[in-house]
Amino acid sequence: MLILFALQAENVKDQADIDIRTKIGAATLSSITKRKDMKKYLLSAAAVVTMMTASAQVPGDLDSTFGIDGLIYNDFIPNTSEFWWDMIVLDDDKMIKVGYSDDTNNKDVLVGKFKANGEIDSTFANNGYLTVDIGLGLTEEGRGIYEMDNGQLLVTGYRVNALTMSIDGFIMRLEADGSVDATFGETAPGRTEFNGGDNTIAYGQSIEIVGNEIYVGGAVQENGQADLALFNFLMDGTLDNSFSSGGYAQIDIKGEDDFLNDMSATNNGSFVLVGSSELAGLQHASTTLLTSFGTPTGFATQLLDFGTAAADIRDVYVDQNDYIHVAGSQGTAPDIDGFVARFKSDFSGDLDDTWGTSGMVGSNPGATTEMQLFKMMPVWDGGLVVTGNLQGAAIQSYAMMLTATGGFQSDFSGGDVYLSFGSTPNVLVANCVVTQSDGGIVIGGWLQNQTFIGSAGFLTKLVPYQDVTGITEITASNVNVYPNPVSTDFKIDLEEVQSVQLISMEGRVVGNWEGDQASYKLPAVLPSGAYVVKAKSNNSVGTSRIVVK
Repeated sequence: MLILFALQAENVKDQADIDIRTKIGAATLSSITKRKDMKKYLLSAAAVVTMMTASAQVPGDLDSTFGIDGLIYNDFIPNTSEFWWDMIVLDDDKMIKVGYSDDTNNKDVLVGKFKANGEIDSTFANNGYLTVDIGLGLTEEGRGIYEMDNGQLLVTGYRVNALTMSIDGFIMRLEADGSVDATFGETAPGRTEFNGGDNTIAYGQSIEIVGNEIYVGGAVQENGQADLALFNFLMDGTLDNSFSSGGYAQIDIKGEDDFLNDMSATNNGSFVLVGSSELAGLQHASTTLLTSFGTPTGFATQLLDFGTAAADIRDVYVDQNDYIHVAGSQGTAPDIDGFVARFKSDFSGDLDDTWGTSGMVGSNPGATTEMQLFKMMPVWDGGLVVTGNLQGAAIQSYAMMLTATGGFQSDFSGGDVYLSFGSTPNVLVANCVVTQSDGGIVIGGWLQNQTFIGSAGFLTKLVPYQDVTGITEITASNVNVYPNPVSTDFKIDLEEVQSVQLISMEGRVVGNWEGDQASYKLPAVLPSGAYVVKAKSNNSVGTSRIVVK
């Protein structure tokens, strides 16, 4: 029973992941195919990837300056499989991924850091990576990572306790250099373990800091049923028992199993939880809205109806105006299609019929091809880039770019990018994406192929649709943002302003204003750090970097 729940609650609906998992006993959840003593290695440019040939680098092409002609494999621990579930980008364009390593006997939390060009950053932890073996757990997975304002890192996931056979969640805090922060946690120096039943933590962005408290999303198994869960911690890692019921909220959608894949916070501090909920035995894509107290609010839960097709939401993005965007997949293998939906900003639960086609955008690669959409990120012009992978005659990584109104961005390789790997993978999960400060799109995840035994991580970068560094800068005498640093609002010394955007260093548009205003008020929930102000006037476009304190 324990094994069955854990595999379900991992909520990995893509067949590629399911195929490699086999039960090996009550103490462990899964095992990866045994591998010989063979080291994985970086491939030559010819073997790594089949390039999309072009006379010049255009949006959607592989960025030849990144890795080896746009792609690089990464292998921290020889003869060990490595799986990755979340990735963030830092202010200096370096990236951190979190997942787990598997040597067929133990699965340990794995955190790795990469330079802006995709190479391993050897200054982090132990030559670029950190593994954590949590107590007596034989199965330990890192699921989500979050960078705090001071550069510290929060890592969350779950483990199986070999003594109690329970599935416990955990949250740990690392210093920026990869060392454990021993001042954090109440279970052991650096971490807190928690249990509301049997817990699994959501893939991807399952950590949010709102106000001065930490929230972690996942699922709770009790009495044979899985429900959504949201846990609340104080900044020192102790569970905040004043939140909801004993420190966590448990949400049952329709009386059957519910699983969480991702979460995000709205501008007023509420939470949007996305994943799947079963109803009459059919898996539905679900979006749930909670208040900051852990109780349902607004539209509470919205199930997207795809008829008799099973559906699942993998990712959520809430923009600065509280429009809720979700991405996922629906259908029955081998005919699985991707979709992106947008809900209105009034929290009514209604789809925004001004976006896409009645609030939806679908991507159908064909009747014999499975499309798994995992992640999305906003881009400079208010649009979205959505990434995942395809499995049909071959396995490919996939990216599509949408305009601000939900149309395909034709200037981005026609709207769709299909990335074929020269050494054909037999398993591919492209479930991580970030944008760097130049607007370039970095896709990551893990794969298996015939070139090496086991699994390895990969990173690939696409040429940006709009290179921020290429925007014509208005001279300092013509554009001046003040005060700088900014605490609550800022002003712009520029005539005939048409629009202003505030952009984070990873490419998220976090503030948007129309017209010439006396001052521009920062969003209510905005981490401190460096940002770019992009201002348009009648005849020019300019940018200025600011610091939010």
